[in-house]
This record gives sequence, structure tokens and C-alpha cells, in this order.
Amino acid sequence: MSYQVKVEKIIGRSTSDVFHALKQGRLFMNCGSDASSMKIDFRVGGKYHINFRNHNVSNFGEFLEIIPDRKIVFSWCQSFGDDQKPDSQVTIELFEDGSKTRLVLVHSGFKTKEIADIHQTGWNGIVPDFGSEVQEGRLRMVRKFETSVEKLFDVCRNPDHFNGEFLEIIPNKRMVFKKFSEGSTVALTCTQKDDGTSSLELVQEGLVITEDQKSHRLGWEVVFQKISEVLSVAH
Repeated sequence: MSYQVKVEKIIGRSTSDVFHALKQGRLFMNCGSDASSMKIDFRVGGKYHINFRNHNVSNFGEFLEIIPDRKIVFSWCQSFGDDQKPDSQVTIELFEDGSKTRLVLVHSGFKTKEIADIHQTGWNGIVPDFGSEVQEGRLRMVRKFETSVEKLFDVCRNPDHFNGEFLEIIPNKRMVFKKFSEGSTVALTCTQKDDGTSSLELVQEGLVITEDQKSHRLGWEVVFQKISEVLSVAH
């Protein structure tokens, strides 16, 4: 017996726009994949390889079916380790809904209900984030750091990492600023975890141009890497 999960989302863009975003790997990026190291060969039989920064693991698989503007099927590793393999399948279908698109994602082939439930929780967050990015130009990225929330917040206040007109500052919790270059708004939220680590959630609003969204993701990956380097030296 195997298990599957399903997620649906209405996205205020055409099926062509949504398909193009999937082709670029932007769903993978919303999984927490490092945009700078992601590899995608988008064709039937082509492979993909993504690295998850938050968990220090990788995922990989193969594109099994591609119907432009309608359907994408690819394999996916349901667990991670030395013997991991792409032993589950993700099917994404796009349906016209007036001027919008109804995206239906079905992930099948799970060995246990527990693994299926973990992926259900993941896709429940990933698909809406992907939809918001495509529809509204809203980027959301979450990264984990091996440090206290106080140290993380202090590093984030460094103008070498984040700069602009600060609109809100709540010490050790949250800061909001407007970037001078394009006028978009960025919100940073720091959260202390029970295991002693801290998470940094970055939400950037107002990036309506697709290329801006891609370039900003790559830029933020560089910033996150710099933060990690500063924190490692501090330790």
C-alpha cells in the first residue's frame, strides 16, 4: 500500500505564466532550494538536482512527462540518506480558470503515512508561496542558522547585509525596511528554536518583474552566505 498527498491553488496568472515559472524551477526555490546551485535540465528524461540549505540535504529526480502549459511529472526522493533514490512521483496539472490558473499537485508513492503527512505539510506551505511569487511578486525565504536569535538579529542590522529606509524595528524579532533601489519592502523575522538554532524569514513584496524575482533570490542567497560566515567567525 502506498500513500499520496494533494494540494490545489488558484493563481491569478495564465497557465503559460505558471508553466514558465515551474520551468524555471521556482517551485523548487520555494521548497528552500539554494537558487545559486540548482541544476535543471527541463525536458523529458532530463534530470534536476537541488540543495536544501535549511537541512543540509539534496534532492534529485527526473522529468517523466512535460506537456507545455498543462502538465509536468517528475520523480522525487521521499527520504534522504546515503541510499536515497527518487522513489516517489510529483504530478502538477494546470487548468484554465477564466483568466486564472488552477494548479493541482499530487505527490504519490509514499511508503508510510508518516512520510506522506510530512510532505503534505511541506507542500501546503510551498505551493501558496509559489503562487504568491508568481501572482504578486512576493518572495519568501526561510533559512536556519546555528546561533541565538540575539546574535542573528545583530548581524542582520549590519548595513552591509541589509540596507534601506527602516520602517519598523522590534529588537531580536523583526525589522522592516524599504529598499532604495526599487522601492520594494522587505520584512525580516528572527525566531529562536527549541534546539538552540534560529530561523530568519525574509519576505520581499512588490517584485512584479520575473527577472527581478530571480535576481533577488540569487542576491539574497549571497547575503545569507555572508551572514553564515560572519556568525561562524563570531563563534
